[in-house]
Amino acid sequence: HGYMAPASFSQVIEQIVRIAVIIGGSFFAYKVLHLSLKITIGIAVFGACIGAIISYLYLLRKLRKVKDENKINTNNLKREEKKDIIYKVICYAIPFIIINIANSLYSFTDMTLLIRGLHYLKFSKESVTTISGIFTTYGSKMNTIITSIATGIALSLVPTIAKSNAKKDLKDINDKFNKTLQIFFFIALPLSIFMSIFAREIWTIFYGVSEYGPVIMRFSIIVAAIDALYIMICNGLQGLNESKLIYTSVLLGLGINLFLDIPLMFIFNDLNIYPFYGTILATLIGYIISLIIPLIALKNKYKLNYKKTLQKLPKLFIVYLIMIVLSLLYRGIINNVESRLLLIVLLVIIGLILLVIYYLLNKCELEEILGKKIKLRRR
Repeated sequence: HGYMAPASFSQVIEQIVRIAVIIGGSFFAYKVLHLSLKITIGIAVFGACIGAIISYLYLLRKLRKVKDENKINTNNLKREEKKDIIYKVICYAIPFIIINIANSLYSFTDMTLLIRGLHYLKFSKESVTTISGIFTTYGSKMNTIITSIATGIALSLVPTIAKSNAKKDLKDINDKFNKTLQIFFFIALPLSIFMSIFAREIWTIFYGVSEYGPVIMRFSIIVAAIDALYIMICNGLQGLNESKLIYTSVLLGLGINLFLDIPLMFIFNDLNIYPFYGTILATLIGYIISLIIPLIALKNKYKLNYKKTLQKLPKLFIVYLIMIVLSLLYRGIINNVESRLLLIVLLVIIGLILLVIYYLLNKCELEEILGKKIKLRRR
């Protein structure tokens, strides 16, 4: 029915409740009730369940409100029609599940092969534990900042693409996929570049000083941006009901990642480069392959033309260069700052300055992508 806002809000509510239970529940259990660490961790993990329940109750409330306003009427549906709808919902859900499983499989494959590769290359147990923890836990939490923002913006494209597909409006489908690519180039990628440049400062703020954390985050955050684009394109394919294309691209990307992980680690190690960069590169190549396949297929089947996006890139890359130079200059100023509190203040100030400059340099493009005027307010 095209009601995407409640689904988006429910995800935000879920995360807020989950974090509140993790922080508040674990603190209360450990510091006030003096329960064991095992029970405290159990309460923290249970936060995801509480968040899902609250989110579900919110969706039920919104559904009742929509029905009460007679925006959706299911009373006249026949039993066969209801069965058909349930069947379609299940069929639509499977590709989303596959996409999420694919992301988990990328992480699982990288973690397993990374640990084996590092052991084979004679890394100490402490280093292997630290590096694998950064990849699978601490670093991935930072990467979700990129994927959440990009996919949140692109989520509204799914019903509109489905609507255009039903009308066989190829021009509108072309515009929507170009907008998806522009969200990546104008929002997700610049944010990941900023976080890459300030990787040491961001890592120190969240986790403290680390030998491997910033050097891993500096490149894995770029992979996160590619992952965000991959998820956005898959969402678009869902709108076109191209489930088989999703499965094909996922399997090929995973297979290439699996094949390249260990060899690239050894090659990087022989070149006296951190071997875990080989894992990052293998994941990047896997995602790129998973992206190229559907983009080519869409061009051939739906006559998609990416010229509208490509025409914007030369100017955008010049803006990238300006922003990178400014970021490096600012980073040089705060390079020796170790205080977390001071780093937060400085990074917020620098981020706001760069955001305003970036907005002014891309004002027209950003307003076109987001579909309405962006106003800078004191609030």
